Amino acid sequence: MDKGCCLNVRDYGAIGNGVKDDTKAIQATEDAASGFGGVVFFPPGTYIIDGGKHVVPDPQMNPNGIRRYGIYKKSNTRWTGCGISSSILKLKDNSTLDKIDPQKVVDPQIIYANAKLTDIGFYRLGFDLNGDNNRLATLANAAAIWLDGDKLEVHGMVIEDCKFYNGPGATVILVQNRSNLWRGYPL
Repeated sequence: MDKGCCLNVRDYGAIGNGVKDDTKAIQATEDAASGFGGVVFFPPGTYIIDGGKHVVPDPQMNPNGIRRYGIYKKSNTRWTGCGISSSILKLKDNSTLDKIDPQKVVDPQIIYANAKLTDIGFYRLGFDLNGDNNRLATLANAAAIWLDGDKLEVHGMVIEDCKFYNGPGATVILVQNRSNLWRGYPL
């Protein structure tokens, strides 16, 4: 495929109906697009992402020592939609609840990375953190984009014409100060 080619998340199984969990389909689209530097396209719809689906160890994190996320962001992909009220990425209900012990509350992230990232972008998307349906512990945060860790390098990131709303926590976008290198476009 040519660099810059556009992959539609619906071609990978996403429904975008605001009910079905689209996490797996979006990750498959991201994985495919990262191989050649493509665009991940979200046609109009509400795409549900389970921010608690995957777990990575994070000893500097909350008392649980883990980080939970939905989509693992990779290099050389640009996510684009049809507008902030047309193409919406929504945190799944109860993403803040631990899958094993529902009495525990965890930090969910829609998008996460701890690696070298080059030329990433988010354009014309709405990020609904679904605060009404995700309760939090005192120290918890729910984030749309969480780039963090000792392996993180960011070489060019653009966020343009996006809206972040209904956040139950204090964080919307975080680039953790443990990153080794930041250069390229400013936030």
